[in-house]
Amino acid sequence: ETTSAEPSLDGGSGSECEACDELDFSGVSGSGPITAMMRNIHYKSTQESIAQRLDALGFEGTYDAVYSPGNPARKTNLGYAFVNFLAVEDLRRFHRLCHGR
Repeated sequence: ETTSAEPSLDGGSGSECEACDELDFSGVSGSGPITAMMRNIHYKSTQESIAQRLDALGFEGTYDAVYSPGNPARKTNLGYAFVNFLAVEDLRRFHRLCHGR
């Protein structure tokens, strides 16, 4: 399953996410991996820097992949990334942390 959350990897609160008011985890079940799409990340963020920030926020060991497609000509990312969390509860905790809920 894929869901969308907008973390603040640059140290902000991330609480300005209007779309997350409608984010509903009730249909998400199971305990297996789940992929989250993070939008509006800083264009200079790398996969490594995103992973380092996730680890610093206490998520080390809760995900197994970070992917941020890039623009090779500009040496930047495209403003979004995917994180594959190992459990749904890790994504819920990530969402609560980023959005103060």
